[in-house]
Amino acid sequence: MKLPSGRCALTVLLAAALGGSSSFESLFARGFTYLPFGKAVVLGLRGDGKFTRGQVPFYAQPFVMLRGVPAMRYQGRNALVAEGELRYNLDPRWAVVGFAGTGKAYGDAVPFADAETVGAGGVGMRYLIARKLGLYAGIDIARGPEDTVVYVQVGSAWN
Repeated sequence: MKLPSGRCALTVLLAAALGGSSSFESLFARGFTYLPFGKAVVLGLRGDGKFTRGQVPFYAQPFVMLRGVPAMRYQGRNALVAEGELRYNLDPRWAVVGFAGTGKAYGDAVPFADAETVGAGGVGMRYLIARKLGLYAGIDIARGPEDTVVYVQVGSAWN
């Protein structure tokens, strides 16, 4: 069996053994943290990186995933996203949030420097529905480059 150049032999053999008809690799790295400032304020920070190579079908290509940005609108071989969220607790159950983020999808056809930078942000309201679990539910209103969108959130907006 002749392996395609530039491919990891194990990846190609594993894909064929599992019945795969196309050969591509995908890496998704995510990091996020919540930083409390006293009892009333919490800052959340998130960074995502999605990278692919090979014959990637359109539905598996990375895209900019931000509240206010349509899913799969900004796609490329790779995507980077950074987002911040500030939550202010009004009382033990109710909170307001503000959030903003930016992202970029780039790849073979469009290098990183030439790719469009997409930004979005908005505000929301949260209610602590499960104190022991720290589970919030609420509504966000986000504005992206094209439209304003309303989201119903249960738990974190960062999946």
